[in-house]
Formats: sequence, C-alpha cells, structure tokens
Amino acid sequence: MRRAWVVSRLDLQAADYILEVGYGSGTAITAVAEKVTAGVIFGVDHSEEMFHHAAKRNKKLTDSGRVQIHVGSATKLPFAFPYFDKVFSIDVAQYEKDPVAGFKEMRRVLRDGGLAVVGMETQGPRTEGKLEANFREAGFADVVTQTYEGAVAVAGWK
Repeated sequence: MRRAWVVSRLDLQAADYILEVGYGSGTAITAVAEKVTAGVIFGVDHSEEMFHHAAKRNKKLTDSGRVQIHVGSATKLPFAFPYFDKVFSIDVAQYEKDPVAGFKEMRRVLRDGGLAVVGMETQGPRTEGKLEANFREAGFADVVTQTYEGAVAVAGWK
C-alpha cells in the first residue's frame, strides 16, 4: 500500500529515466516499469541479498535493458552526472545515519527540474517536519509533505 502511494507521487511518464534508492526485493521497480515503458529504471541498494531477489523478480526487465540494478551506497551513488528525471526511495531514510547526505546524492543525480520523492512509515509526531527539513537542507526546492495511513512522503524539485 505504501509503495503504491509513494510511486503515485512520481507522476511517471513513459520515457522517464528513474532511479530507486534502496530497491529491496524490487517490487517498486516492477510497478514503475508498468508506466515507464520507453525510459529506463535504475536501482541502487546496499545489500547483495536484495540484489539477487530484485534481479530474480525483474529478470525479464533487466534482460530487456529496461531495468538496471546495482549494489551501492545511498550516499555515493554510482552515477557521474545528473541523469535522472525522477529519483525515489521507500522505507530507507529512517535507517540512514545521515539522511541529508543521501538526499544530497539524490539531488546530485537529478536533472534540472527533476523530482525526488521519499516515503517512509511515520516514526512519531515529528517525522514529517524532520523529513521536510532534511530535504530542504539537501537543497530541494518547492518541498511538499503529505501523509497517508501512517506513512509520510516528501517531494522536492531540483
């Protein structure tokens, strides 16, 4: 439910270049691929185990070249330049030691005018404010925060 809600915040277009940070088992990548039919979807996750799960789940998509998944760090994304129209992350920020560093990396790899969306389970009464403040500190503009059934999502533009 939270995954679908966060993905719906992305306003996906068929030719978008998308990055998911922390793809886990790859279910959001599968959902995004239903709408992004002419673009490419990338994923980065720190876990080798999740890489294998996501690769298995998305084998047809990776074989076709529509999806590329990598093992790597949210604070050192393996992309040298602003490549993506949209970047998103679900249930990762609450585990990061330095979420602002991760958000800065997300912003770095976004094209000008690109959108980033981060969603997570609400961690208490100050979750929304802290997440929004971290996004602003990372340099995102026009930051919008929304809540839905125990979850919070923040969106911002480069």
